[in-house]
Amino acid sequence: MKHIESHIKEFLTKYDCNEKPLFAGVSGGADSMALLTALYNLGLHPTVLHVNFHLRGEESNEDQHFVETFCKEHGIAYRIHECNTTDYATQNGVSIEMAARDLRYDWFAKECGENGILLIAHNADDVAETILLNQIRGTGILGLCGIREKSGNILRPLLQFSHKELLEYLESNSIPHCEDSTNSRNIAKRNTLRNSVFPILKKINPAVTETLCRNASRMQGIEAIYRRAIQSAIKAILPAPIGELGISCTEIKMDIVRLMSEASPITIAYEILAPLGFNEEQIGSFMELCKERKPGKQLTASRYRILFERNGVYITLNTPTEVPEITIESEQELQHSITTAVGSLEFHIHNGSITTNEIIKESTHAYFDLDKIKFPLKIRNIQNGDRIKPFGMKGRSKLVSDILNDAKINSYEREKIPLLCDSNGIIWIIGLRACEELRVTTQTQRVLIVKTLRP
Repeated sequence: MKHIESHIKEFLTKYDCNEKPLFAGVSGGADSMALLTALYNLGLHPTVLHVNFHLRGEESNEDQHFVETFCKEHGIAYRIHECNTTDYATQNGVSIEMAARDLRYDWFAKECGENGILLIAHNADDVAETILLNQIRGTGILGLCGIREKSGNILRPLLQFSHKELLEYLESNSIPHCEDSTNSRNIAKRNTLRNSVFPILKKINPAVTETLCRNASRMQGIEAIYRRAIQSAIKAILPAPIGELGISCTEIKMDIVRLMSEASPITIAYEILAPLGFNEEQIGSFMELCKERKPGKQLTASRYRILFERNGVYITLNTPTEVPEITIESEQELQHSITTAVGSLEFHIHNGSITTNEIIKESTHAYFDLDKIKFPLKIRNIQNGDRIKPFGMKGRSKLVSDILNDAKINSYEREKIPLLCDSNGIIWIIGLRACEELRVTTQTQRVLIVKTLRP
């Protein structure tokens, strides 16, 4: 059985582990003891990491004592971590299996630090079981890749060996190991596969484990090609990485024409949207909405939104811009500029009449008859049902939402537009439309000029 040792030696050389601190996760079971024995026979001295999950009563303590004793007898450094797995699972709302995994790998990461290499004794049977479990739960291409031999600083040098081969290696070295009494009981899905499903599969194909492992190895190569193609497609569909939302931009426009021209648009859409928190049903709805091209629709996840607008489809942060309500009680408070979501507002009082030629006809400026304004003034968000009597409509009112629709302003832009109001109602959709009732006439004696400075 020397080939296990020679394989591990080549494996560690492959990943340039010779000058790095080595750690080995050792439960005391056959697989981890085979790994530790091989490392010891090679003259390597990893620090053993053992976790006592306290899930099997005295048996858990016996496993800990076994590992401690073995390490002491062979001069191997070791560290023990004890945890209450049941309490952790309850507090975090996860299964016992997931709790044990979280606790184990969190502690491993702390002990190994940034430079340490952690060796784990996963074997070929684990790979085969993982692939089937992923298939049963529902998986993408990544789930068909099984267990990788390298994940960050975690290395798994025994993936090509079966549990049976590792048992034979231990026997040839006269090394004892612990037996987990729960392994024979179908109290977990993996146990059920191991004890009930695989014996049936082996009747159909005696080499089913080797077959699944070979498929996993091929799938890892396919996944690498797939991932490169996906990233290339995403770069063409999105002008900027999603992570830049909120930093360099507030929304990202998707190239839907390019998306729909891909060989499998739904696959690309899934790879873009699933990491953002959109579920399969929402992604299916997204594809239907892309075909319909109806503006005004949106899909919402916890952090992101997809907005279907007249001029395209946008991904935005799911954090609508709130305009803090600002109150201006009197004319005396108009001496200072006020910051809003669309820029700073500057107020200027012009005494006397003003001619048409003096009025700047830009969306950044608004002119009001100051003596008709009813204080206090307020700057606030747009609300459902807001109406204004726009200049030029001869006193007729119109919904603010209709004005924004006519101006073809997107949903995410509307949330940033504040309103300037007096006690009688809205006097300016800032940067867009002013009201008729406060317009400047030849009888106006004092003019309030409001100017917005874009940020």
